[in-house]
Amino acid sequence: MINRISQIYAERQARKRQFQNDISRASVSKDSIYQSTTPTIRERTIVEVANQEPRPDFEPVERQRHFGILRYNMKNRFYKVMLIGLMNVILIVIFFLLMFFFAFKSKCSEDEGSTTVSPTDHYFTKAIGSEPFILTCPNGYDLVGTNCLQLYNTPLTWSDAKDRCHLSSSYLLTIKTKQEDKEFRAYMQEHHQYNRTWLGLTCTSSKLTSCEWEDQPFPYSAFADGSPNGGCLFYNVTDTLSTPWVGEDCDQKLVSVCITSSTTLTTCNNHFGNYCYNYYSQEASFSEAADFCKLHCGNLVSVLSEDENKFLLSMDEIKSDSIYLGGLLATEDKILWADGSTMLYNNMVEYNKQDLCLIMKMGSNGGNWTSTICSKTYSYVCKVSAQINCSI
Repeated sequence: MINRISQIYAERQARKRQFQNDISRASVSKDSIYQSTTPTIRERTIVEVANQEPRPDFEPVERQRHFGILRYNMKNRFYKVMLIGLMNVILIVIFFLLMFFFAFKSKCSEDEGSTTVSPTDHYFTKAIGSEPFILTCPNGYDLVGTNCLQLYNTPLTWSDAKDRCHLSSSYLLTIKTKQEDKEFRAYMQEHHQYNRTWLGLTCTSSKLTSCEWEDQPFPYSAFADGSPNGGCLFYNVTDTLSTPWVGEDCDQKLVSVCITSSTTLTTCNNHFGNYCYNYYSQEASFSEAADFCKLHCGNLVSVLSEDENKFLLSMDEIKSDSIYLGGLLATEDKILWADGSTMLYNNMVEYNKQDLCLIMKMGSNGGNWTSTICSKTYSYVCKVSAQINCSI
């Protein structure tokens, strides 16, 4: 047993010495080889060793699955953002192009449809497809805006001033809008030295609803404090508060201004208020006469006041005994005017309930109205707005 242990120990010692000898020989061999090589070979060997990349422990990035998915999603998001941005730019460009197109089209329509000129030229805005035309006034009247005004400097009471205007087929001053108010004030301040002139307006009490213009009511008003107070009113040119309408006793005497509408350069031989009255001597039935007047931009004449009735009687060119009026008889006391006017005046003296149409006696009969059969033929008068430029 002891011999066996000694043998094993001796073998281990021998192997240990052999291992140490092998290490010593390897170290000597390495040093001799290194010393025997040239510097160039040594440098190249070092460089080659340094340039060798270490072997990766993982696959390349582009081959790793999770990085590929991330890169795919990022690319898709980038493309979507670019597409949305491009669409926004296109929509903005289209929007501005449309705005420019409609603005240009609107401008062209204005240029083709109307002509605007200086107010001092007295041109009236033309209708589409027609030429501009000049507004004119009867002799002795001044064109102010689109109205014709004539000043009478002889002081008269309100009633006398009204009658004086009616003699020239016009009305006492009426002001329908704020613009007309400004135009009249400027006209009086520039051309006349008078500070007060009658208005064609009367009131029966202090309530605004009790006031009425001579020809028809208008929504615009500019009453001074304390007015209306019942009675008549005048226009105070020196007012600075935009309230120039002042109440006054109707028996006071003031200067007056008569007003009538302007007309175009088309013929208007018979002018009363805002209308032209054209007489046609060729006889026709009621329907034929009504159609003819409509063809010429008007209607068979309606008579809305005693003054208008007197005006028709004063037309020298009417030589016939009777003329058609543009009214149909619903009853003796109810007339339906063809132009849609409200019945304000009636001078009926002879009525037959079998008759539907209406004629006016001329000459010595003094403008009396009688009913007649609509198929009978008479001469007639067409009533046309003075500011219509009618071309057929």
